[in-house]
Amino acid sequence: MLTAADALLGAAITWGPATTITSDSDVLNTGSTVCAYCWGLQNTTVNGVSFTAVNVTSNQDLSVTGTYAPPYDLYDGFTSALAPFSLLSSNYMNILLGAWFAPQMTAMQVTLANLSVGHQYAVQVWVNDPRGPENVRIETFASVGGSTVTLKFSTQTGTTPGGPGQYAIGTFTADATTQGFSMYGFNDPPQNVAQMNALQVRDVGPQTLPVWVAINPAGPGAVNLVFKGTAGASYTLLSTTNLLLPLTNWIPLANGTGIFSAGNLTHLDSAATNPAKFYRIRSP
Repeated sequence: MLTAADALLGAAITWGPATTITSDSDVLNTGSTVCAYCWGLQNTTVNGVSFTAVNVTSNQDLSVTGTYAPPYDLYDGFTSALAPFSLLSSNYMNILLGAWFAPQMTAMQVTLANLSVGHQYAVQVWVNDPRGPENVRIETFASVGGSTVTLKFSTQTGTTPGGPGQYAIGTFTADATTQGFSMYGFNDPPQNVAQMNALQVRDVGPQTLPVWVAINPAGPGAVNLVFKGTAGASYTLLSTTNLLLPLTNWIPLANGTGIFSAGNLTHLDSAATNPAKFYRIRSP
């Protein structure tokens, strides 16, 4: 049996690699700005993106839960006079000076709002603490069904100050007007701080949902899956033999990932030996 395209189900964020903070060009500026916030002292523009300085965890664009009790959840001293952090532009440093953070918490949850269903989005998050004593801290970003990425608070070792942190960009196709992800602090018990210095969300355009074309027998225990989608977009085929399982338990098919071309694609599942097997397309 074929089920609806995965974009109609829980959206999963695919995180790109952890990337060290180096210059203004780090700030993604493709598509259009949905929101851009920093927990610093002033509004700042970096690489053409205007960040609004905020000191709250809830507004029309996002909400953050799991924070520590005031006044410890806001701090604006994540800076250093030493290189390489001191070599950043003053504007870039401004969006990294402050943060919303949660020590001794299981996780900090972020919910993005005002999204358009079917649109592709990029969410960029920064973690930064160049002061030195907390260089060991790391943090993992995750969403249900998506990938994870772990960021360093500082790229220096030991307690040497001046090391900037890292950022990551996650992409997803909205299946609702809201989208959540979590931050988990590690490597510094009992603190295990979850922290976010800046965040932006960008709308990078509408996403045409992938569609099933046919399912055809291909010999004993095998079927051909025929499907299509937006040329250039990535896809993953998944399957299960039990529809009662959570979506996160669906298993990717062997060699079932790729890039859509302009026409129909065919995938052979040679392990369709169960009396009932169900398939989904996920894109991206």
